[in-house]
Amino acid sequence: MVFKFDEFSTNEGKIDCDGKCEYVVETEFVFKGKFIVKAENKQQAEEYVKKHCGLVIGGDIHSSLPDNEIDWDFNTHPEKNVISVKKK
Repeated sequence: MVFKFDEFSTNEGKIDCDGKCEYVVETEFVFKGKFIVKAENKQQAEEYVKKHCGLVIGGDIHSSLPDNEIDWDFNTHPEKNVISVKKK
């Protein structure tokens, strides 16, 4: 997803920022998938995922649960959402 912004602040016909301004682009990456958890009930399964599963940029999806109690199926490419674009 690429955004192009051709709007620059002008001051008597001159472009501010020497033609290129800095923008703050708030962005989120969403990884959708599922964990397959061995648990006694739904509440425990949800608690296990909240407490024991995660993802770190530059790392991998991980869990502190034993391998025989957890598995996962996630797309390795996230959905990218631009939340807002503001001139710095």
